[in-house]
Amino acid sequence: MTGPRETVGSRGEGAGSDDEPRGGWGVVGACFVALAVIFGVSYAFAAFFAALAAEFAAERAAVSLVFGLSGLIYFLLGAGAGMLADRYGPRIVIHRQPRGIPSRRCRKSCD
Repeated sequence: MTGPRETVGSRGEGAGSDDEPRGGWGVVGACFVALAVIFGVSYAFAAFFAALAAEFAAERAAVSLVFGLSGLIYFLLGAGAGMLADRYGPRIVIHRQPRGIPSRRCRKSCD
């Protein structure tokens, strides 16, 4: 035997080494803020419920149905996007979102 074995971290390796990417907590914080904004906007519907019903001269049931269907679509598309991101990678899924279609059309028509 030549001596005690070196353990991981005995020479500054392992947790906290320079090889690990920095900013992990920044990503966690950014995700927290993004989710707070997303769910805050989507569930702020109740604040505008009476105004929406009055503007469209709709009953409470019809306005609630719209909110329920939008939530259903939101979560079903989210589940599908999650499966696609697992299979093809998030970068491809994000760049193929429908929100990019109007900007592409604008770029083509502006040229």
